[in-house]
Amino acid sequence: MFVGNAVAGPSTEPRHVGDIALFRAFSRALTAVEAKALFASATLSDSTKPACMVEYRFDDGFGRTATDTSGADMHGSLMVRD
Repeated sequence: MFVGNAVAGPSTEPRHVGDIALFRAFSRALTAVEAKALFASATLSDSTKPACMVEYRFDDGFGRTATDTSGADMHGSLMVRD
């Protein structure tokens, strides 16, 4: 999975400029109520926790590994592309 820009070749898509503090991927679409609750508290509820496939908080310091805090152990490798 790539976040921030096209995978290969020239792109007219704008790059993300800034920090990413939290990334989650879910196995299903969240309801509007669930999405609003996540923005309000940033904590997974009983209904969203089983659907969370991966969660990267990007708060464990420096390095090239994104630690999955969802419990699925889907740790990721970080790389910077020019």
